[in-house]
Amino acid sequence: TPLGDELVIVGAKGMQILDPESGKIRRVMRRVLMSVATAGKTLVFVDGESIYLSTLELLAQNRVIAQMKPGKTFGPNNVRILDQAAIVTGPGGALVIDLRNPNKPKAMAKLSTREIGEVVDATRVRGRVFLVGSRGLQVLNRSLTRIEETIDVGERNRVTVMGRHLVTADRVGLQVVDASPWADASMPAARR
Repeated sequence: TPLGDELVIVGAKGMQILDPESGKIRRVMRRVLMSVATAGKTLVFVDGESIYLSTLELLAQNRVIAQMKPGKTFGPNNVRILDQAAIVTGPGGALVIDLRNPNKPKAMAKLSTREIGEVVDATRVRGRVFLVGSRGLQVLNRSLTRIEETIDVGERNRVTVMGRHLVTADRVGLQVVDASPWADASMPAARR
């Protein structure tokens, strides 16, 4: 994930910072990490058991802003930052974290797999958040607290945005979905 002019890379070797200009890599943390995303200078990352929020400055001091422990059964393994919220997904479901004040993150909703199926990815287009996983493509309500509608029931592995369209992937191909029916209405042009 980008952080200023650098890239943050996570995996089996921990967290590393890559300077694309010089090609130099420096290790920030040795813990095995599964996913990372940034909200300004704040890093949100997961290790399969916990969700952490920190900055590079705090990590240099072996400190974090917050640690949330949804547990091994939730198994946080993917993070997406969508505007001022983090969507953390794993085998146990999805957790929506309010990041309007990154120094005091707050869990807004925990959606279990019993309710929504296993979720593997999330994205935002035109003001709405979409999830993909074992139950297909789903749209969250505007308050990000529950599933409003299931758009497609086929299992999906990834989702991304292309203009007003959602592009979802599964094991056999891609599907393009026009998100306009679920998007926030655009503001009318001002009268002159």
